[in-house]
Amino acid sequence: MIKAKKLQTLAPFWAFCVLLTWWVSEHSFFWDTVQLASKHAHWYYDQQFARFFLPENINSGHPPLFGMYLAACWTLFGKSLIVSHFSILPFLLGIIWQLEKIGTHFGKKSTAKYLILLVLVDPFFAGQSILVSPDIVLVFAFLLSLNGILEEKNWTVMMGTILLGMISMRGMMVAFSLYLWWVFISIFRQNINHLNSWEVFLIFIKKASLFLPAGLLSLAFLGYHYHEFSWIGYHPNSPWAASFERVGLGGFFKNIGLLIWRYLDFGRLFLLGGLGWLFLQIPKTDKEDWGLKLLSLFGFLFLLLTPSLLLHKGLMSHRYLLPMTLTLTFLFYHLLSHIIADERTQKIIYAIAFLGLLTGNLWVYPKQIAQGWDATLAHLPFYETRNKMIDFVDNSNIPYNEIGTVFPNIGPLEIYDLNGRKEGFVKKDLPKNRYFLYSTVFNDLTDAELEDLSKNWQVVKTIKSFNLEIILYEQSVQ
Repeated sequence: MIKAKKLQTLAPFWAFCVLLTWWVSEHSFFWDTVQLASKHAHWYYDQQFARFFLPENINSGHPPLFGMYLAACWTLFGKSLIVSHFSILPFLLGIIWQLEKIGTHFGKKSTAKYLILLVLVDPFFAGQSILVSPDIVLVFAFLLSLNGILEEKNWTVMMGTILLGMISMRGMMVAFSLYLWWVFISIFRQNINHLNSWEVFLIFIKKASLFLPAGLLSLAFLGYHYHEFSWIGYHPNSPWAASFERVGLGGFFKNIGLLIWRYLDFGRLFLLGGLGWLFLQIPKTDKEDWGLKLLSLFGFLFLLLTPSLLLHKGLMSHRYLLPMTLTLTFLFYHLLSHIIADERTQKIIYAIAFLGLLTGNLWVYPKQIAQGWDATLAHLPFYETRNKMIDFVDNSNIPYNEIGTVFPNIGPLEIYDLNGRKEGFVKKDLPKNRYFLYSTVFNDLTDAELEDLSKNWQVVKTIKSFNLEIILYEQSVQ
């Protein structure tokens, strides 16, 4: 039962989520959600859930729960974009609910709304919140599990970690991170110097019992998947195999630089800069362990989630960092709530962080620099420009199979728009494509290809909206 005061805090944010979902409800599937949401759901919907595993050409190696969930929503309410977007709404509302709990735990009931605001405008979260994204489910499951641990509610921990394990392999790693963290803070709380080896062992076992259902389900899925396909995660012939290529020493250090950039990207440097400043304000003689819970949580998440990002070629997506970046936001909120006593100063610092994150959604790099378009609201104009270009192509009677393009725009329009249209743009092959469709949100073009399009192709149609443009080129006749 939600108390009246809590409802008063939550209601405006819940209303915002409903309105936001309605506003984007006609947006096509975008970026990785084309694969992880639309293609997966289409297969289960078309097969009427006849088989459990996805075919290898669209099997990403994750548990298929999200695709099944979306297909079930289509079966119950009709296959449409509005149903797809509203299938995410319960998790958005749940996230708001869990954030209020976290804000109250690490700050005050009166300031929890500031934490919610910081998360809502954070480009990493905001960009995903307007998509039909399994990462929104992952965030909800992470927060649910975290609150279960903080409130010592065993059933909440079990439900949250089961959902984490069934949404993705990354969710499995997040769940294991939470287990290690809970063991750590339990030992630290009792002072390890006063515990013998048997008592430490019992803490590991007691906490493990609550994670056992999630662990067994995850292992059962991975084992069954390996039995059926002889691979876990990816296979050499999968469309995303290039992303799992191992990097050498030079690539490893390059990935470290990219990771630092990701943490600072899209306005987050304001929040992390504020976090660094807050650490400097901690009284030197104060024996209180400021931020230990959240700092150690970040440490365990970083320890388990980061190695795969650094060791592989193409796994540096912003959304992969969400549990870690959210934890840093909680730490910023916690320190600000407890170290800075003056409310006016608190509000000024909140305002700087809020505006920094909000304006981060407007960052658009030069077209030669790839950026994470699903981790920012800056991609919002793409949907309108794309729809106008499709109307132009239809009215001009240009065959779709003569128009090359790149991710995330290849394949039947049905996959993106749920409109029943089987025609669609084809994969880039510049020597053979008569036309080529370019947009600012496309990352898969080299600098040489961009220059070739600019110098040697004719512009048929350009549509601009804010910082984005979409251009239809035609191959010049030599």
